[in-house]
Amino acid sequence: MKTIRMFAIIAIASAFGSIGCNKVEGTYRLDKEQMRNETLAKTPQNVEEERSQKVFLAILEDFNARFTLEPGGVATSHITFAETDEGPKTGSWKSEDGFVVIQFTDKAMRCKPNGKNKLSCSSDGSDELNELPLIKTDE
Repeated sequence: MKTIRMFAIIAIASAFGSIGCNKVEGTYRLDKEQMRNETLAKTPQNVEEERSQKVFLAILEDFNARFTLEPGGVATSHITFAETDEGPKTGSWKSEDGFVVIQFTDKAMRCKPNGKNKLSCSSDGSDELNELPLIKTDE
């Protein structure tokens, strides 16, 4: 009887442990590799599109974005571009209808968890959720 009870306790503890591993809290960075691959996968139809693609890829190299979602609903962003550092901004986040909504004073993002370590986000409220792909870091 004690053995069965011990197995039941271990099973319940394991279940709660696995649920905790899927938490959305953590630090995410812009997934530049995914953005680069998606951009290169699109074949430019004319010279203007080819030029735009090259400019976008050059800008992407100098652009860094990091978002931290803390327990309790506090969100922090830190965005840098080339030598410009916007400094950290603080806002809030919440889970809502299967999405993560991140709100800052001047901007809101709607994100869909994509696996255990990615968020697919839209920065303008549109349904194009791969516009801003974020990947969880170990920071």
